[in-house]
Amino acid sequence: MGTKVAKILKDGRIAIPILLILFTSITTTIILNSWKTPFFYLFIATATFLLFSLYWLRGIGRPIAWNLAIVFICLLGFEIYLGEWPGTSRQKIETNVTPPKFRRQDPILGYAFKKDQQIHKTKTFKDETIYDVHYTMDSHGRRKTPEVVCEDIPAVLFFGCSFTFGSGLEDHETLPWQFQELSGNQVQSFNFGHPGYGPHQSLAMLENQHDLEVISDRKPIAAIYSCISDHVNRAAGRAYWDPSGPHYRVNPDGSCSYVGPFRTEQQAMTHRFLIQSGIYKTILTRKRYRYSDDDIQRFVGILTKMQDTIRQRYQIDLEILLWPDHAIEQLQGSLEKANFKIIKVDEIIPEIHKHKKRQPFIVHAKDTHPSALSNQLLAAELLCRLKINNPAFLSENPNEQHQNTKSD
Repeated sequence: MGTKVAKILKDGRIAIPILLILFTSITTTIILNSWKTPFFYLFIATATFLLFSLYWLRGIGRPIAWNLAIVFICLLGFEIYLGEWPGTSRQKIETNVTPPKFRRQDPILGYAFKKDQQIHKTKTFKDETIYDVHYTMDSHGRRKTPEVVCEDIPAVLFFGCSFTFGSGLEDHETLPWQFQELSGNQVQSFNFGHPGYGPHQSLAMLENQHDLEVISDRKPIAAIYSCISDHVNRAAGRAYWDPSGPHYRVNPDGSCSYVGPFRTEQQAMTHRFLIQSGIYKTILTRKRYRYSDDDIQRFVGILTKMQDTIRQRYQIDLEILLWPDHAIEQLQGSLEKANFKIIKVDEIIPEIHKHKKRQPFIVHAKDTHPSALSNQLLAAELLCRLKINNPAFLSENPNEQHQNTKSD
C-alpha cells in the first residue's frame, strides 16, 4: 500500500494537481484574512519554493529552493510563536473599538483623534473584562472635560500620554476631569493627553499653538506633564506605533529643533505594513528601555523647550508628574539637574509600585494605567500645591482620607 502511494505521488500528473489544490485552498484563506499583511507574502514564498523544489527544478536548483522553503517555514513558525498570525494571540488580550476608524493622520503630530466623537472601547483577557469604557472627544479632538461657561475662570493644562488621557477610564475618572471637579469648577482643565504620545508631540502642540486654539482667552495658571520613562524611547522615534511623529534633533548647545517627521510618507507606509510582523516588531523594540546619553539629552531638551515656551507664553512653570517604574531613577536625576519642578507619584501614592498593594491604584492587573482612585488622590495633591481653595474640597480631602486609611 505504501509503495502504491509513493508511486502516485511521484507521478507529476497527480502530484501537481494535489499541490495546486492545497495551494489554492490555503492561499484563498490567507487572502481573505490577511492579504495586506506580511504573513500572506511569507506563505506565498514558502509555497512557491516548495512547489519548485518538488517538481520543476533539477540539479542544484532543487536543494536551493528546498532550503529557502525551510527558511520561510521557520519564519512563519516564529511569527506564530510571537502570536502575530491573524486570529492568534499568546496573551489572549483582545481590544475592540467602535468606531474602528477613530483616529486620523496628522501632519504635525503623526496621528490624532477625530473630532466630535464618542469611542467605545473594551479590553478583555480570555473571558474576563479588563475594562469597558467610553471616550468623548470634543470639537478639537481632545478628551472632554467639564465646560465652565465663565471665561474669567483660569485654565490648567495637562499634557502627556495615556496616563493623562485616562486609558481604561470613563471621562469623569480622568485626572484633568477630577482636578476640575475637586476644585469646585474654579479652574477649567484641558486634557492634551493622547495614548502613545511622548514629549515631542506635546512640544509640537505648543510650537504650533494648538493650546491657544483650545483654551481661547483663558489664562493658564499651571501646566502639568505626566512623565513615564518610555517617553525617552518615544521621543527618539523608537515607538513602533508612531512612525510619523515629530522628530526633534539635538543641537550642539543642547537645545532641540524640529526637523520633520521621523519617517517620510513612503517609509511610514512600509513601516505600517511591516509592523504587523512580530519579527520586525521584536527587532525594532529590542533597545527599549536602553537609553543612551543622546536619548536622555534629547528628552530633557524637548521638555526644556516646552518649559521655555510655557514660561514665555503664560509666565508659569511646567511641572513634571513623575510616575515610578524600573528606569525612572536615571530620568529623575537628569530632570533634577535641569531644575524642573518634579512631583513624584510614589510619594503621594506609595503603594503604586508595590505589586501586592497596587491593585486599587491601577485599572486592572492586566492593565497598569492609573485608576480613578489614583487620579483622585493626585488631583487632591495638585490642588493643594497650587493653593486652590475650595471649601468643599478642604473639608473632604481625599488625600487625608487616604492617609487615615493607611494609618488604620
